[in-house]
Amino acid sequence: MISWIQQRLIKNGKWIFSILLIIVIVAFVFVIGNTPGIPGAERGLARVDFYGVNLADRTELEAMDRATALGIFLDTGNGQVTGEIIRQVALSRAALLYLADAYQIPPPTADSIREYLSTRPVFLDQEGEFDPDAYQRFFDNIKTNPMYPAAVVDQIVSDQYRLDQVSQLIQGLGYTTDHEQLLQSQRELTEWSLEVAAYPVAQYRPEVEISDEIIQEYYDVNAFQFETRPQQELSWIYWPSSLANFNIPEPAEDDLLNHLERHISQFMLTPEESAGRESLPEPEELLELKRDDILADWKSTMAAGSTRQTASDFAYKLYEDGVPQNDPSLAQRIEDAGAFSGSFNPVARDTVPTAAGEGATWNILQACRSLNNQQWFTDAIEFREGYAVFYLTGVIAPYIPELPEIRDQVESAYLAAENRRLLDEAGRESAAYIREQLAAGVSFRDAVNHSPISPTFDQQLSNINTAFDSLAGDNFNQNLLEEAQKVGFQFTEYENYSPISTEQGPPMVVFNAIQNLGVGDVSEMTMGSGQSFFVLVRDKVVPEVDIESETYLNTANALAAYSQTLFLRNTTAELIQRGAPEDEVIR
Repeated sequence: MISWIQQRLIKNGKWIFSILLIIVIVAFVFVIGNTPGIPGAERGLARVDFYGVNLADRTELEAMDRATALGIFLDTGNGQVTGEIIRQVALSRAALLYLADAYQIPPPTADSIREYLSTRPVFLDQEGEFDPDAYQRFFDNIKTNPMYPAAVVDQIVSDQYRLDQVSQLIQGLGYTTDHEQLLQSQRELTEWSLEVAAYPVAQYRPEVEISDEIIQEYYDVNAFQFETRPQQELSWIYWPSSLANFNIPEPAEDDLLNHLERHISQFMLTPEESAGRESLPEPEELLELKRDDILADWKSTMAAGSTRQTASDFAYKLYEDGVPQNDPSLAQRIEDAGAFSGSFNPVARDTVPTAAGEGATWNILQACRSLNNQQWFTDAIEFREGYAVFYLTGVIAPYIPELPEIRDQVESAYLAAENRRLLDEAGRESAAYIREQLAAGVSFRDAVNHSPISPTFDQQLSNINTAFDSLAGDNFNQNLLEEAQKVGFQFTEYENYSPISTEQGPPMVVFNAIQNLGVGDVSEMTMGSGQSFFVLVRDKVVPEVDIESETYLNTANALAAYSQTLFLRNTTAELIQRGAPEDEVIR
């Protein structure tokens, strides 16, 4: 079905395939890092089924991620996709394909696949029209990739078509009402004239009474907040690549030449070395010029490969011998393997582990977070300047520490809660005060500046001194100086501003606070981005909306699309939750 279009569409270029390779590589890294133990069906692990995909089989996971990466690219044209997103989309993809099978949605015909592909964003030009040349460039490049045989690409495209069909079936036409469309259109076109008073929340520092009795009472009521999370106790078995250097034989000339050609960008001549040359050197000449560097890099690469193999063989031997978790023989095995060992500080499953202050990498976290009593060790993973196998020694159950252990933490929590309570209280009192003063003829600025929440002279002086203290000596910074001068409320006026205006407007939390206000009204205190706001509506012009207007029609389409997306997202999330195997964490 694809060959029909391939024969008709032609042009040069390889940039699309380059982006595709990037997202596929990211997917591979993510899968390898996120897969615990020796996950492969050929090694006899119990099947972990998720809508027909074995989550314990690396081969199936890699195939699922490859298909997902290509599907994302076809549907969005976006190559800047992380491995985490690919895995989330992969789970949704598997669930929806299961639903497509349940609904008996047939594969596409030749005509329907032609029409479907002609609408894919990756094949559209800047005017939104199908670009046959972009299509041909894509398939000319992808057919040279051994990871994407023609039959596999055909299947992925067919699956994407069926996914599109089942998604349309689930989301329907999108639900909205005339009232919602009219209200939203008016909100977008309404013009506001506002005066906004903003006050940094961090500058509000009320006097808070504190004592042992108060802290004890707060702890007794809120002890659940301080319950620890389950933590993994992790250790590692490590082989530095430097140890393998001694066993690497001297390379043949062809070995060095092949290594140079595969990594030629690392060994290009510098501008100084190229001075006076009329042309770039041939690989043989470049080898002579850079022999020492190339030899050292070749040995380093060989050592890394040998070390990775050693670590992988060790992990496989643990699996093959059926070594149970915390087996007493493990220490002797590590010694016999000539490896080093160590432990991480206990960490929660979603926290990157550290050892002696040294942070591990994200792929190590991904591998370790899924370890359990059955799959208690990982495959070989790059670590420091070598490779390591990470393993689970135990799990620390959650518990609530006694007050003396966490006194400082409890006190900080109490102060934060009390500050927030007093801030909310002062905000309500201030809003009422501002309204009273406006009714008496006082200006908005004067009313705000004398409201209960406004800092006193002593507080302002303290804030200024604190800010300027941070500017002393070598730390002087003009931006900090300007911030030091912003003590108390800052006022900004907006004239005839609407949400669809291209001009810079107030924060979105301000619009959320004033939607139901009329002219002359003052908002309650609202907070966002570390600031508290009071807003005076000086003027408000609500337009009549023509239901035939472009704004009204665009709003109707946007609301319907949002309704479709929300329903599809919720349905997919429910499918993923239902399909997750018992005790399996799907992230």
